[in-house]
Amino acid sequence: MKHTKIYSFLIIISLVILSLGSWNYLNEKDSRTYQHESELKTTIQCSHEDETLCTHLPIIVIDTKEQIMETAQIEHENIEGINYEGIYLEGLVSVIDNESEYNHIKDESALSSGVMIKYRGNSSMYFEKKQYLIKFINESGEEAEYGMMGMSTDNEWVLNGNFMDKSFMRNYLCYSVAGEIMEYSPDSRFCEVVTKNGDEYTYQGLYLMTESIKRDSEKVDIRKYDPKLPTTSYIVRRDRFNPDENILMTFGTENNLTDEFIGLKYPSKTKVDEKTLAFVANDISFIEEIMYSEEGLDLDRLSDYINLDSFVDYFIINELFGNYDAGLYSTYSYKDLGGKLKMGPVWDFDRSMDNDPAYIMDIGNTVINNYSWYDTLFTDKKFTDRVVKRYKKLRQTVLSDEYLTSFIDDTALYISLPVERNNHVWGYIYEMNLLNNIPDSNGNIVDRNSPTFEDEIDRMKGILTSRGSWLDENIEILYDYSTDSNKDLLPDNLNALLFIATFLISIIIVKFE
Repeated sequence: MKHTKIYSFLIIISLVILSLGSWNYLNEKDSRTYQHESELKTTIQCSHEDETLCTHLPIIVIDTKEQIMETAQIEHENIEGINYEGIYLEGLVSVIDNESEYNHIKDESALSSGVMIKYRGNSSMYFEKKQYLIKFINESGEEAEYGMMGMSTDNEWVLNGNFMDKSFMRNYLCYSVAGEIMEYSPDSRFCEVVTKNGDEYTYQGLYLMTESIKRDSEKVDIRKYDPKLPTTSYIVRRDRFNPDENILMTFGTENNLTDEFIGLKYPSKTKVDEKTLAFVANDISFIEEIMYSEEGLDLDRLSDYINLDSFVDYFIINELFGNYDAGLYSTYSYKDLGGKLKMGPVWDFDRSMDNDPAYIMDIGNTVINNYSWYDTLFTDKKFTDRVVKRYKKLRQTVLSDEYLTSFIDDTALYISLPVERNNHVWGYIYEMNLLNNIPDSNGNIVDRNSPTFEDEIDRMKGILTSRGSWLDENIEILYDYSTDSNKDLLPDNLNALLFIATFLISIIIVKFE
């Protein structure tokens, strides 16, 4: 009887452990809602029949107080030389967002604020349809934070024009899916943008309003910088060399082991001191020394300092969607005070899914495993095990063909009318060869330029389906990069908990026999 009670107690404890493990392991989706799931597009109709802009999307009105941004940009370049991110102009931004009915330019604003606004981007700086970086300010010219369109409050926002993306949804799709898998990814909302000059309004097209990657409790949730402390939380970004950033000379950079440069994004350049810069550089150098040790990678030791799961998910998201800038450019990492280095958040999928002008996407290959940090992680089969098993699991849920295809179709329907309006202004992009006609792996010239929005949606779905199918059959080629022949005995966290629970029960049962 005594033994029976002990056995029952142990079984209950084991089930509790397994339940908690299962919940943490399976509860991946965050709490955000998707804009394209709104019923507004079909349940509410406008009563007027004139040509007034009438849209189910929020309207962003930009008023630069009769200052011409192009003129300011040219004048700045003449003085400063080539400038990739323009200069700020002071203006006014109004957000018209009637949540339960259609929006019109003359409707009352849900938000109206002073802003500092400028063009943003690298190559996109020179597109005819501009991208904008917006910073809200109050009447005193100080930073102000506002939430809009159901997103969390912030001072800084990105208006992405998606000029090179004929589907308009690459960033929206990838940010949304990443948000179901990773700790955080930028939230975003479709909107239509109008510029105001005096009493005249000019329609600018369909845009995507996106959160900036920032330290915040609802974004990159790390402790606020305190210069009094000897250590700090931080956010870094691997990218091209930028003389305006705090570039960190780390072990990998100094020894030509890694590509491009790591810049400190948080704490900001205006607030950080030399002591903090040295700490972050040394902290990353310490991690890189373990990664690129002459004795080979010790993954168990490295896992004390980096969050392996975040590196796994970042790889899978970018590899499946063919975002091959990731790992080289706009590649973020962050670390909380006293925590481990995490990979992410994801950023900038404009060129994903075979949308790079200069290069055709190689469906039958993996790429990011050759980039900085990943080139050494994949030398350990235990890391590859994590990637392979995680990929196979996600392909049953949020990365399945069915889920992604449905997401794309529903989004395409949701933005179809705004796309038509956008194309009255920018529709000539469908007549342009924005993507170079270049040979594929078999030497055949491929025309990747879709002549319509609908064709681009079909092309994108076809790419994702083909890519997923190839990875399903070939994901284990990643083991070819490993130098250790031993694989993990435990397939995942859930089975690990089961193994431990069973082992403990067996020991205690033997003891009481």
